[in-house]
Amino acid sequence: MQWLIDLIIAAAKTEIGYFDRGDPTTFDWELSDLIADNNWHDLNLSAIVPAGARCVLFNVLHHSTSSSGRFMMQTNGNANGNNIASIRTQTAFRYQDFPFLVAPDADRIVEYRIVPPGTNFLRITVRGWWL
Repeated sequence: MQWLIDLIIAAAKTEIGYFDRGDPTTFDWELSDLIADNNWHDLNLSAIVPAGARCVLFNVLHHSTSSSGRFMMQTNGNANGNNIASIRTQTAFRYQDFPFLVAPDADRIVEYRIVPPGTNFLRITVRGWWL
């Protein structure tokens, strides 16, 4: 499955309008910066992503002590669960590294949701965006 995701991202990067962020010195958010209560919360990208960005490429590193741990992201204001980027822990105590593609709203906000129990490590990095 990972090979397919890598292939899609590689193909998407070749399209006009993709801006690679380069080599950030560290991740942008970690678990202690976020709220883990099974509700949707805003994540403001305006300090990193320029105005007019149509889609953002994230790298998400997730770890859970439970096989039911989950992390999700979506466009701000989406009401249905049909277009959500998601990591669901299949095996407890295993790190998962996954790319997410999420469209921000005009204010450069996306939403995230951490489904307990068990998520004990989470790091999110913006890799790039499309204008």
